[in-house]
Order: sequence, then structure tokens, then C-alpha cells
Amino acid sequence: MNRKSKTILWITLGVVGLIVIGILFSDIINPTETLSWTEFMTKLASGEINKVYIDAYNWTGYAGTEKVFETV
Repeated sequence: MNRKSKTILWITLGVVGLIVIGILFSDIINPTETLSWTEFMTKLASGEINKVYIDAYNWTGYAGTEKVFETV
């Protein structure tokens, strides 16, 4: 392999590595608490959850900017 090919290979491997690390650590940066539907609705009724996004059977709730709740 010539020098240019090696450079392109290392840049590609570096970008792929950064993407993989980002995916692996995304749950650590923004943790999600999984709740039953009843617990989710209780937190929603008490005002602990501010926003709710519904995608078919998956409900995701947000409390402020930090906490994320999902239904099972």
C-alpha cells in the first residue's frame, strides 16, 4: 500500500471508531429510565414528566432537560 492509501485507511478507521464510541456512550451521557405503563402515567399525572412523545407502542417522556423515561 502506498502512503496515501494508508492515510485514507487510518482516517476511515478513526471515524468509524469515533462513531462506535459515540453509540456506546450515548446511554451513559443521557440515561433512560424504563417504567411500566402505570408508573409512567403516574409520573405524568403528578407533573414529573413534562413532555411525552408517542411512537406506536413506545412512549417517551422527558422531565426537564436531563431525565428520560420510556415505557416497557
